[in-house]
Amino acid sequence: MGRLAIGSIFVWVFVWAATASATTPTLRGSVTVTADTITLGDVMDGAGAASHAFVARAPAPGHERMLRASHVYSVARANGIDLPPVSAQETVAVHREGRRIDSRQIHEALRTALATSMGDGPINVDLANPQISFYVPTDAPVGISVEELAFDQRSARFSATIVSAESSRFAARIRVTGRAVRVSSIPVPTHRIDKGEVIGETDVDWVEVPSDRINGQTITDIVALVGMSPRKALKAGAPVRAADVRTPLVVEKGTPVTMVFKTPAMVLTAGGKSLDEGAIGETIRVRNDNSQLIVDAIIAAPGVVNVRTRYAAIDER
Repeated sequence: MGRLAIGSIFVWVFVWAATASATTPTLRGSVTVTADTITLGDVMDGAGAASHAFVARAPAPGHERMLRASHVYSVARANGIDLPPVSAQETVAVHREGRRIDSRQIHEALRTALATSMGDGPINVDLANPQISFYVPTDAPVGISVEELAFDQRSARFSATIVSAESSRFAARIRVTGRAVRVSSIPVPTHRIDKGEVIGETDVDWVEVPSDRINGQTITDIVALVGMSPRKALKAGAPVRAADVRTPLVVEKGTPVTMVFKTPAMVLTAGGKSLDEGAIGETIRVRNDNSQLIVDAIIAAPGVVNVRTRYAAIDER
């Protein structure tokens, strides 16, 4: 009986020690919270019934703050948890989760708000700080609003306050400034296109450009660009004017051509040299190789020109 009693006591002491060890409150080195407040249960394991005791205000969403361990221990003792003294240098890192509102969302909210002042249609918003962002609580209602919007039509500059859809003391209000202009989609070269090259569909892409960069000469229809040839090199991404392109050249200046002379009764051909460059349907000057006479001719095909004569004119009618 004595040995059994001693053994039972040993087992009981062992279980008690293990249980006590498992439930001894311990401080966490770093934690993440989602609420406005920090509790003992957030920063301490084994807080038990005192888990909901208030310790401190949580940092703003997306931010972090350092809590002194001594402060946490004093809250624990006030709630009946007996703990030994702690070093004044020991801290707990508390990070608060947040949902990030990025510049893309801010852009969209501003475009919607500016439409009232600028009318319908695409608007390009350039923020003074293009990387601007802020955080709201993870459980905050989705969405942001624009308040105190001021827009100057002449300078195209604006200022506004962006407000998160959240009512706690951490509701974000940030001031933004920038420039807003009406934009239009136009076809532009995707890369440098040199003079004489023929523009294909893969050489062109649509981009939005400020409307004040577009005038009556700007090409806004891809049909007016594809199949054409630059008169001079075109820059990538730059608007193209109608005067910058032409139908592709089929006759180069100084190259041999076949001169075709037509009358109602006959067709004669002769060799010649072009004195101008041109596309099909354009009139150029050509020198006859035999007579050295210079005549006007209409380009009919690559290397072929129709000499303009009185008879040809009658025939063309």
